[in-house]
Amino acid sequence: MNDFACVRIDDRLIHGQIIVSWVTALGITEIIVADTDAANDEFQGMLLEMGVPKAMKFELLTLEEAGNLINSNRDFSKTLLIVRDIHSLKTLMDLGVSFSTVNYGNSGRTDSRTRYYKSVWLTEDERKLVESVMDAGVTLEVRVIPSEKAIDMRTLLK
Repeated sequence: MNDFACVRIDDRLIHGQIIVSWVTALGITEIIVADTDAANDEFQGMLLEMGVPKAMKFELLTLEEAGNLINSNRDFSKTLLIVRDIHSLKTLMDLGVSFSTVNYGNSGRTDSRTRYYKSVWLTEDERKLVESVMDAGVTLEVRVIPSEKAIDMRTLLK
């Protein structure tokens, strides 16, 4: 099990709420974004990096690169790992990465998604994947900012 300061699902990846709320509250010194599309898009990578304070370590990796790094057993106790969606989290799990608790921060509204919380909208396929991740022993908690009380995702799916 890799002990990150926080693992977060957020389709916005890096934004002000991450930097102001999560980084500050958890004493984060490193952010890893595991997202193959962003890692392969030079412009998006540049934009994401611009959102990270200069003194903070930042890595933008493909899911495979992130899986390899995480499985190297480096110390991640001051690291925030961000993935875009539940599919990305499951891919990391399929690469042998294990998680105990994951913060489900944001998955935006689309016509094909149903709302489960103010910031969590899921397709039926995503809902099934969320359930399978939880059935594998991962606690998925919904919390937009660190000062909010965590809500177990299972209660929202009922």
